[in-house]
Order: sequence, then C-alpha cells, then structure tokens
Amino acid sequence: MPLSDEYILNELTAWFRRRLDELRIRFDDEPLGYEANTAYDIAFYRLLAEARDAWLARHGYTPTPGQLTKAFFNAEFERSREERLARRNWLARAICRLFPFKTSRSRFHVK
Repeated sequence: MPLSDEYILNELTAWFRRRLDELRIRFDDEPLGYEANTAYDIAFYRLLAEARDAWLARHGYTPTPGQLTKAFFNAEFERSREERLARRNWLARAICRLFPFKTSRSRFHVK
C-alpha cells in the first residue's frame, strides 16, 4: 500500500522536530550567511542525509529532496510558532489556537 504525501510529510516533520530538539539546533544562534557554510546550514544538510537514510531503512525508499526540505522547514516553523505563542499573553494564545488563519501584527492585551 503506497503511503500518502500527507503521511510522509507528517512523519518526516515529526522526525525533524525530534532531531532538532535533541541536537538543540537553533536558527537564531548565529548571523545569516550567504555562502551556505554556517553551522546551521551544515546541520541542515547532515539532517537531510540522516532523514533520507532513516526513511530508506524503515520504508525501503527515499523521499524526494523536496519532501525532505519541506518537512524540515515545517518542523522549524512549528518550533518557532510554539516559541512565539509562549511569549504571548493567555488571550492571544487562545485566539491563535482557535483561529489559526487570522493573523494580527499587534498583540492582544487584557486589562
């Protein structure tokens, strides 16, 4: 039975989240580099290779580079979203969870 694209993306995203947390890799830890040779970039390429090998061992084939890249940045987005929500007050967190499609540039304040 072939695996759906949604399943592949969800599984790869969960795998990347777990590995990023285990290795304590943070995008904000260093300045941006344009040569793709920062520690974050090197970790990105190593994690892609590690994920490809782990998926091959588990499922018998490798995901496409696009699937790997999309899953990696989905994992990074989820982590950054959780950090941003943790910094907001309780009302803003509730609104963002109930209505994730609504975005607001200003913070909600309750007096």
